[in-house]
Amino acid sequence: MPRLIIGHSLDPLARRLPWLQRGIWRGEAWILELLLRVGGCLSVDRASALGGALAARIGPRLAKHRHVVANYRRAFPEWSDEEVERVAREMWRNFGRVLGEMAFLERFCDRLADRIEIVEDGDLEPLRRGRAAILVGAHLGNWELTQTTPARLGFHLTALHSPFSNRYLERVIAGLRRRLPCRFLEVEGASRQLLRELRAGRCVGLLTDQRDDGGEPVPFFGIPAPTPIGPARLALRTGAPFIPVRVERLGGVRFRFTVHPPIEPDPGAASAREAAIDMTTKLNALFETWIRARPEQWLCVKRRWPRPPRGRSGNPSRPAAEVAA
Repeated sequence: MPRLIIGHSLDPLARRLPWLQRGIWRGEAWILELLLRVGGCLSVDRASALGGALAARIGPRLAKHRHVVANYRRAFPEWSDEEVERVAREMWRNFGRVLGEMAFLERFCDRLADRIEIVEDGDLEPLRRGRAAILVGAHLGNWELTQTTPARLGFHLTALHSPFSNRYLERVIAGLRRRLPCRFLEVEGASRQLLRELRAGRCVGLLTDQRDDGGEPVPFFGIPAPTPIGPARLALRTGAPFIPVRVERLGGVRFRFTVHPPIEPDPGAASAREAAIDMTTKLNALFETWIRARPEQWLCVKRRWPRPPRGRSGNPSRPAAEVAA
């Protein structure tokens, strides 16, 4: 789950006032706990619908909304302003649904398992027999289900996550994680642990569609975007299949979880780095296809591309690659 954005507009001031920062952090954690408790008293359908309705009203008023609008404008330059705002509002609705469904994550493994249609587009038998793989997905549909569904497919998963700077919020999320059939590793300093997990026959899962300022400029909707190539390099180093997984919301609280065939490296690549960039480029192209099919289900509250250069008029000018897209 991404960082809650309740206190985002106060962040510059909070960085100078530790007491205000603590208050914001506690407020974020309290609101999430309240959502989880209220949601747990409702059916999953009502909790999801309530979360979606609240987020659709509140989200467009938040400071983060400008990133959502900017991302959609760069990805879909042919859209009118009205279309951008409509899809952005529906993105907030989907995000709210994800929050409303968080109280039920554990139940998606058993009592709510019939809400998830599973499509095995690739061969999973080697994984069931203990072969390790790297599963890569995007923040689409309810991306949290990437942590719960692999257990139903018959193999073990270790998920990578970035801990929140908000320690109070991290405690709430950690409590949810402990109830899931999945191991969790922090991204920072996880290289050796990842190797141990893969050598032990466990699959590793992570979401790679958001901006990584330390990544390589890989095309995304025709525009170079800082993207992590580490997962692809790890697949090349270990021989683990590099497998895309997709979560779609089919309507309400019903989903499709698709496991795609592995992305293969280019045999003509001159180096491991070039092979990793090629694999990541293919993955980004797949993400594009998924987002174009259901753009309102793509969580894009963070700026995905570097800020474009400003023209003489003071307005951002679109790069040639964006215009061509």
